[in-house]
Amino acid sequence: MESNHFLKNVQYLQSLFVAIIFCACLPFSARAGQNQMPDFSHKRGFYNEPFYLELTAEAANSHIRFTTDCSKPSQTHGELYTEPILIQNMTTVRAVAYQDSTACSRVRTHSFIFPADVLKQDDSGLPVEQNSKDHVFWTEKFDMSDVNQSDEQMIDALLDIPTMYISAPYDSIFGIAGIHRGQNLEANGGDPPDPNWHELVECSVEMIYPETYHNGQIKNWQENCGIKIQGGAGRWQNGKLDHKQSFTLEFKNKYGSGSLKNDFLVSAPFNSKSSPGKFDKVIIRTGFNRDWGSDWDRGHCAYTRDQFGRDLQILMSGWGCHGTYVHLYIDGKYWGQYNPCERMDNHALAIYFGGSSDDYFYGKGKEGARFGNSDRYKYLIHTDWTNRQLDELEDYLDVDSYIDLALVHCYSNAGDSPQYYFAGSINPPGPIYYSGWDIEDSFDGGARRSGPPVSLETYNMPWSVDKFDAYFKAKKNIDFKMRFADRVYKHCFNKGILTDDRIIAVWDSSCKVIEKSIFCEIARWGDERGQVYGYEHWKKECKGVRDDLAGRSGELVAALKKSGMYPVIDPPIFKVGSSLISTDVFHGA
Repeated sequence: MESNHFLKNVQYLQSLFVAIIFCACLPFSARAGQNQMPDFSHKRGFYNEPFYLELTAEAANSHIRFTTDCSKPSQTHGELYTEPILIQNMTTVRAVAYQDSTACSRVRTHSFIFPADVLKQDDSGLPVEQNSKDHVFWTEKFDMSDVNQSDEQMIDALLDIPTMYISAPYDSIFGIAGIHRGQNLEANGGDPPDPNWHELVECSVEMIYPETYHNGQIKNWQENCGIKIQGGAGRWQNGKLDHKQSFTLEFKNKYGSGSLKNDFLVSAPFNSKSSPGKFDKVIIRTGFNRDWGSDWDRGHCAYTRDQFGRDLQILMSGWGCHGTYVHLYIDGKYWGQYNPCERMDNHALAIYFGGSSDDYFYGKGKEGARFGNSDRYKYLIHTDWTNRQLDELEDYLDVDSYIDLALVHCYSNAGDSPQYYFAGSINPPGPIYYSGWDIEDSFDGGARRSGPPVSLETYNMPWSVDKFDAYFKAKKNIDFKMRFADRVYKHCFNKGILTDDRIIAVWDSSCKVIEKSIFCEIARWGDERGQVYGYEHWKKECKGVRDDLAGRSGELVAALKKSGMYPVIDPPIFKVGSSLISTDVFHGA
């Protein structure tokens, strides 16, 4: 794939060089085109004491307008800044600078979080339903009675993982035409959207790291973008199925810089070093099917299954969907613990491999091809590869990461799957990459639709369009079958990532990341539907998965032997006398 895109990357660098030279030859005023954003005297972040915020502009004759209601300021909207602003509680300040003869600057946003305010958050700000087809389905209370923790311990939990802070005009999110109002979520089983509803609305996103996080080496940042509701079944029936919605942030030129160049994955518990550091979108996932706002399976929530499954594919193959954990705030309200991640579509592949997103196609297992020319994909899944050369198959499929994703699904026995994304280059032609998605209903240990490891031949896939179709077209190819067995041996033996000790260590680490922050999720969502699910319940669920992982790789190998995809004769081992020869080192993908 890298050689396929060498020419494309060279052309990109040439274009970039020309653009830089052209820009450098312009006078500063022409390069700027608008005022510089105003400066803030205080950093965005966490505060315990009131302070006065000062706003300044670079040009002496600039004006500054600001808002504190999360709306977008402009030359005609917002309060004219004339004196320092008193900040004494949870406040978001959005500001622009302008001169009479120049365009308004982009919006700069700083949010100031007073953790003690979060502990007192209640339902008093909930909107009132306007009619019978208007649906306010959520609550907002942060219920301290659901956690056996002191105020100091809860504040410590709020500071334990990074914070993502969304600011947008209130009505565009929570108003009757807002994206979060029940009737505007999804028509399946519910009322139609308000006529003034817009799917994607303007917002600001800030990433705020506690001062002690990674020894203060990670900088806070802010970007302007669009936000919309994310997901499928969680949006059905006017929000009835999941009170805790997922979101998508889209970075477009009309909102800001057109892409996010601040790496939100720098705090990821695994695989952060292979993050691209640039994104066209961020998916902010709740873990539907496995969150306490959902009515699907609230009794078995660990909150880490989904990202754990996606992390496994990367740990096994070097390819997959990166993600991390944050506390999410929306317009000054604490919204819970979330799992922001990338989505491996045509835009993502263009970032990873170069070129334009139009040079790629993508699809999803549950829906089939979704964008671009899918001829190469159709050829891949409809061709009988039995008597073909493996290198010809590799022209159409990234074989190793595909096999590893298949093993993740067989090992986890994920319900409601496969819902992976697949994408590949069409200009120039390149292999198709499959990336795990929606793996939260998995790893048994209490999961509603999971169970012991299975082979793909016995894997239940009732709702998907692509049911590992390429595998079934290639499984009789002797070289593919050998490669499949090699990947099984690599991961299931000799301290491979799926061996008991290693995978349990990864699971323990995943759960450890949110062990403090889960208290905040309990206070926010633990009693959303009556019964309170608390810390001991969460610990029990994590232990249930942990216990289930023991012996699971052996069960996987047995299932694959039964299917004929792993030899019944074990590979040779090497000894000197009675001592096993082993490097005792795990070699990654």
